[in-house]
Amino acid sequence: MTAVAEMPEASGGAIQGNVVATNSTFVANQSDAIVVSDLEPGMGEEQEPASNSSGGAISGGSVTAANCSFSENKSGAGTIMETDGSGKGGGGAIFVSTGTSTLMNCVFVKNTSGVRGGAIHCDTIADANGRSISIYNSTFMDNGVATGFRGAAVSCGGIVRLLNSIFWYSSPSIVGFEQSNLIHVIINGALRNSPENYPM
Repeated sequence: MTAVAEMPEASGGAIQGNVVATNSTFVANQSDAIVVSDLEPGMGEEQEPASNSSGGAISGGSVTAANCSFSENKSGAGTIMETDGSGKGGGGAIFVSTGTSTLMNCVFVKNTSGVRGGAIHCDTIADANGRSISIYNSTFMDNGVATGFRGAAVSCGGIVRLLNSIFWYSSPSIVGFEQSNLIHVIINGALRNSPENYPM
């Protein structure tokens, strides 16, 4: 399957829902909806809505992908953070909302997100082993986030398992997650873990 330059008005530029993708290519898909909620009279302060779009190529409950390529996908390009630091628009290529995900032999190049997870963002979720997402034999290169909030390549609230993967030339911090299990992983740049799990 090849999904090129799809642009819906909400999440999942190419696909929305539980996904199993094999030998697929996702190029230049985009999700950019804007939702306005909980606005109060300005009182002299400028207030703007946050983007509600996530997953430039795929937005799903759980995602299984093997031998797939994700390049130049975008989510929430105009995302504005809410006052509590939240805001959607995560996962330039993939956004995982519920369930767990497995990615194997995938390539992520030049994907961007408005807030978090230039390539992948998953909410705080976990399987029976406590993992949110497992990534095997995959390459991440030149992914980024517009706001510099967290995880130019991967952002995840739960546990991330990385095996035999390469993260290269992404900014600001390449990987942002709460807990991790890294095995034979090459990371060029910064790694951000939650201080609660890995105190200095």
